Amino acid sequence: MRTSAALLIVLGGCFSTTSEVKLLRTQQPALPAGCPVNVLAETTAPYPVEDLAILSINYAPGGRDSALGRLREQACYYGGDTVYAIEETPRNNASTLLSARVARRPGR
Repeated sequence: MRTSAALLIVLGGCFSTTSEVKLLRTQQPALPAGCPVNVLAETTAPYPVEDLAILSINYAPGGRDSALGRLREQACYYGGDTVYAIEETPRNNASTLLSARVARRPGR
């Protein structure tokens, strides 16, 4: 029983879930899964973009890489090639909220 509980705790740190999607324009056609996505640390993109959505993802301790991977997947799904304005807000001892803008370069 202890082994099962310990395994659940370890695996729980790897999970992330999308908690909210706010579309900023009409849903765009999805790009192929695994499409290239620029993940930028800046609060504004250094090139022209059209904002498509704001995504919020909850992740457990140790799940930041999983959350960033999910962010890239969701960007492709919503037709984006750029993620920027990433903010991380601790919610409690068990989760952090990651929010970011998904955008695409015009003409793509």
